[in-house]
Amino acid sequence: MTGRRLALLVALTLTAAPLAAQTRIKDIARLDGEVEHTVVGWGLVVGLNGTGDGKDFQATIDLLTSTMRKFKSLYAEPTLVPQITEVKNVAIVWVTATLPAHHQTGDQVDVQVAAKGAAKSLQGGVLITTPLQSPRLSDDSVYSVAGGPVTLNGGNPTTGVIRRGAKIVKALPADVIQQNGFALILRQEKADFTNASMIASRINAEYDRERRVMTEAGRGEGLPAEIARIEGADRVRVEIPRFYWGHPYEFIARVGRLDIGRPDSEARVVINERAGTIVADLNVRLSPAVTSHKNITLTIVEGDASRDLSLNEVLEALRTAGVEFTSTDLIEIVKMLHAGGKIHGKVEFR
Repeated sequence: MTGRRLALLVALTLTAAPLAAQTRIKDIARLDGEVEHTVVGWGLVVGLNGTGDGKDFQATIDLLTSTMRKFKSLYAEPTLVPQITEVKNVAIVWVTATLPAHHQTGDQVDVQVAAKGAAKSLQGGVLITTPLQSPRLSDDSVYSVAGGPVTLNGGNPTTGVIRRGAKIVKALPADVIQQNGFALILRQEKADFTNASMIASRINAEYDRERRVMTEAGRGEGLPAEIARIEGADRVRVEIPRFYWGHPYEFIARVGRLDIGRPDSEARVVINERAGTIVADLNVRLSPAVTSHKNITLTIVEGDASRDLSLNEVLEALRTAGVEFTSTDLIEIVKMLHAGGKIHGKVEFR
């Protein structure tokens, strides 16, 4: 196709309009106070086949000795615990578990263990019962108890996991309601004043309908005009209406289910040259341009009267134009458009 000229006259005449995208508030925001909690502790993995810490890590010997002294039933006098000088079948490990935002006493979660001494492998080992606490030094409460056979993590013989190996013994409540209200925290990738405004407006519109009903029933006196306000690009404060004070969590659930349409996002293109991939947001637009690649001249014309063409539309047209473009070809074309300032959005290379 030497000298071939490829014109992308993409009118994109659709036979049917697509359904409007709907996104629930709960899909792009969480409740303030609705967070995971990490609990940690030092433990011992026993039953190793000579791959433990040996005599090269005194902390393991000390912890094992201390553990044995706790079980006085084994020895009439704790001072009679034999002197331990080598522990080839034992390894000291750092134990971590993550408690979900909503949990109850008795729930079980996965445990991660990592050798911190001279152990060569945790293969075949068993974590002895280990109390897990908050990383905060001021909090000495035990929130879960871990233990069980260790399964190695991939190719690293000194780290492992115990599936459902920690049982929660003290729950950490999620304090989401403060002063008859709560805050919605937008997820990091959606934190934007436009999205925060969309959320607040949608909540206020829904509340206004209920307020009008209450007013018509003679029970609307003193109700505020709005209950949601923006406190930042990533935060919306919501007051719980007084007619929901008796069942606030039902109101929170209703708010989470409200649709706000399609959230706004930064126009962005991510190019991974090694993998040969291009990922572009739907709102990445292009100005009209003419560029050449190999034997082909590419002409990008204006879209319809309301908008420029999107990068995704152009890429799709290239893939279906009857010309065999490789992923490298497409990446080079996008790079040329970017260099010419024709892409309206952020371009990242990874």
